[in-house]
Amino acid sequence: MQVLRDAYREVGRDFDLYPDSTIPVIVYPQSDISRLAYFPDWAAGSYDGKIRFGENVWKQSLHMKAVLYHEYTHVLVRMAAGGTVPFWLNEGLAEYEARRFKAPHMIAGREKMLHSAPSLFTLSELADMDIPSLSRLQPQAIELAYAQSEAFVTWLIEKYSFRDMRSLLARLGRGEDIQAAVRGELTGELSELEQQWREQLAGPG
Repeated sequence: MQVLRDAYREVGRDFDLYPDSTIPVIVYPQSDISRLAYFPDWAAGSYDGKIRFGENVWKQSLHMKAVLYHEYTHVLVRMAAGGTVPFWLNEGLAEYEARRFKAPHMIAGREKMLHSAPSLFTLSELADMDIPSLSRLQPQAIELAYAQSEAFVTWLIEKYSFRDMRSLLARLGRGEDIQAAVRGELTGELSELEQQWREQLAGPG
């Protein structure tokens, strides 16, 4: 409960959003997780209107915080923008908020993966991913999808600001598609930003 209170305060500060409604949180016995069709075996937690995770999350404090901050971010993204947020933006924001609790070797591993991957997903490919489509991928490809989403969204936040991400979500919530929202808020085409990020990723270091 304390971790979720911290997430309410700290993630809420980034999103400038502090909901006064109750958010259900369900902790499952680990033995039950594999029997839940909506809970993939590669995920530590999930959010579908309720935050769900298995009891083994409690075994490591930092892992628990990363999972709960990640899932709570999904709560705020849905409240800010509804259900039309592309996978890369939704998961990128959630991974950005969880990053503070990730071990250095995990962060370094993702950076190495991005630089050494034979090919990256396009944002168009990432946009419509969901649990069923991800579950058809190999584990390394799933990790790449999350790593790429985190890296691109982090790059956008550093290039612009988190306030711009909030405004982007607000545009999506008003019914704009992601192309129009990016064009209106970040004054550029999404394809151009994707290309800039790829060039920066391929650069020295």
